[in-house]
Amino acid sequence: MKISVALCTFNGEKYIKDQLQSILNQTYKVDEIVITDDGSTDNTIRVIKNFFLDYNTDFKIRINPKNLGVTKNFETTIKACNGDIVFICDQDDIWLENKVERIIKIFENNKEVDVIFTNAYLVNNQLTKFKDTLWDTIKFNPERSKKNGEDLFSIFLNRNIATGATMAFRKSFVEKILPMPEEWIHDGWIAITALLEKKLYAYPEKLILYRQHLHNVIGAKNEGILTKVRKYLGQPDKITHDNYNKFKRYESVIEYISNNSIDVTTTEINNIKQCVKFWEDKCGIVTRSKLKSIINIMGHVKKGHYNQFATGYRAVIKDVFNLLKV
Repeated sequence: MKISVALCTFNGEKYIKDQLQSILNQTYKVDEIVITDDGSTDNTIRVIKNFFLDYNTDFKIRINPKNLGVTKNFETTIKACNGDIVFICDQDDIWLENKVERIIKIFENNKEVDVIFTNAYLVNNQLTKFKDTLWDTIKFNPERSKKNGEDLFSIFLNRNIATGATMAFRKSFVEKILPMPEEWIHDGWIAITALLEKKLYAYPEKLILYRQHLHNVIGAKNEGILTKVRKYLGQPDKITHDNYNKFKRYESVIEYISNNSIDVTTTEINNIKQCVKFWEDKCGIVTRSKLKSIINIMGHVKKGHYNQFATGYRAVIKDVFNLLKV
């Protein structure tokens, strides 16, 4: 199978050479690296071009005429890939040497699988490993979930557990995911569509060093409740915007199911509709009267929606604090 790497960059001069080197060091060689830069103002492009002077590797560098943001940048990069399997790649991580080999074996042995995501080691700037893995941080344990009767569908209505830097998919699946709704981050949309199509595979092996630093666009941040609450206090516009995005995000899932005649159970479609209603109601928390908002919050607490679709009591506390603040 021909292997493509979809690599997006933005001001990544500091770590991009390490990432590129780790891709070229793979035991299963990649066939092309498609790089799209989203308007870097540092030396990212020069560093990449200088790096490839020493290698006979098929690579393409594309530069967006204007900044597209993470999701649309990956969308255009994925479109430009020609391989049978596309690996999504961030600019600042390190691939373990057997990453491609392990994932290709899964695709070869599981013809029904179209999208794979994996676990990862979390590391700092100097590549020192943290105690927790990526899946520890996002609280995903497949064995425990199975034991508790929690399926992937339920988990994805609560949070995205598929990190783009660990993902790979068949090129034939691309038509399912494009265009990507603007409310979604690329990895979440790819994962939820693959899950609906029953094509998603969660592989527990850690195959990359997922670097955590101050400039991560999306990282595995493990913030405390007070930090999270402080970020939102006194920001009603941001609260409404974030809640609206979640509302539109899950509304697009219903549209996808309808437009593609996806076979879902009555329970699953009801859960999605409840999720949409939950986030739609949260959009009005800081705009409707305090009394109505309190009644609304308590109604969702009683139904268990804060646990089912958000972060439980922490989300309740945040909503109440924000309501009292405005």
